[in-house]
Amino acid sequence: MTEIAGLAIINTVGFVTGANRGLGRAFAQGLLDRGAAKVYAAARKPETVQFDDERVMPIKLDVTNLPISSPQPRHVVMCRS
Repeated sequence: MTEIAGLAIINTVGFVTGANRGLGRAFAQGLLDRGAAKVYAAARKPETVQFDDERVMPIKLDVTNLPISSPQPRHVVMCRS
């Protein structure tokens, strides 16, 4: 399966918050399994993002410490490349 909710995943770029554990990690792995070209894996401590895949780019993001006017990201944002 290379689609999620009707969206093609192959060669896309994904952004996943909380990618170091639980649901966020499962979302990131699902994108990789379905052929995403790159997954930006966000966590408060990017060193805790553990994937053995060069397509994963750990980044630091603390969604509990954003300006109040900023929209709160959720788990997955898909972008077409």
